[in-house]
Amino acid sequence: MRTTFFLTVFFLITRTWAGGFQGALEKVLIYAAYEIDGLNDPSSRKIGFKCAKWEKGECKDDKWVECKPKPATGRTRCNFNELNAHMGKADPKWKAVGDEDQNTRTPDIRKTAVNVDKLFNTPPRDGIPNTPPFKAMKGAGNNYNEFIVEVGEVVALASKHKDAGNQHLFDQFQSCLDQIKVARTGDHGAYLIEATERDLGKKHGMEIKTMDLGVNPISDPPERWLTVDWMATSVAARKAGITNSDQLITDFRKKWYDENEVAAKHRAVITSYKRVDNMMGKWCR
Repeated sequence: MRTTFFLTVFFLITRTWAGGFQGALEKVLIYAAYEIDGLNDPSSRKIGFKCAKWEKGECKDDKWVECKPKPATGRTRCNFNELNAHMGKADPKWKAVGDEDQNTRTPDIRKTAVNVDKLFNTPPRDGIPNTPPFKAMKGAGNNYNEFIVEVGEVVALASKHKDAGNQHLFDQFQSCLDQIKVARTGDHGAYLIEATERDLGKKHGMEIKTMDLGVNPISDPPERWLTVDWMATSVAARKAGITNSDQLITDFRKKWYDENEVAAKHRAVITSYKRVDNMMGKWCR
């Protein structure tokens, strides 16, 4: 099933960075990784540190500032709201966690992401901002693809500390990862469907089959996420006598990546998430 999700998202046209519901989910993912990183020795922790001064493409004097809650809280680690304020753009007064307990280590993923999306889209704000890697992780630069993989490596490193008492933290990270895959597919599935219906449907008579991924949590009125079901489309085409359907689909995909820079960049992001998913399969499950 994981492979099917990734094969589907590989053929989307979408934004490379965050934004949209997937952008909100990615902030929940970073927090899940932050909680797991807390299992590592303090000297080796990376997530939750931001560069004190980013200058000319690097962290000046290699100075990193760790997220710390206020002493009055009695905590030594930041909660979700504090971490996002530390990374920038989020209001420290926000209560974005979708649970009554704002200090929970495993916030309800969907509810929290919905709250994050709503808060960042309430005027005068106009959308979820990107989180520069150097504001989220010690040693990170400004390459988002590398950052995704590095976050996965931190989680993989911490897997040596995994036990029955903290398994829920790894489950939380994996669930975030799975929901991001669905959101990245669903948020822009309409563009993919439109393109395939034009280039494969009208031109070659193929019936484009779609896959239902569920309801978009932030749509109003509610809308279902749909994307192209490549296998079903190919099978239907062959049954209809289009014997070269697989080649037509392959050519369509290749054209997208050869001629559309946004699509190529998006595929690179999804490839990074696939690498993280593979890490989870090897080290954390």
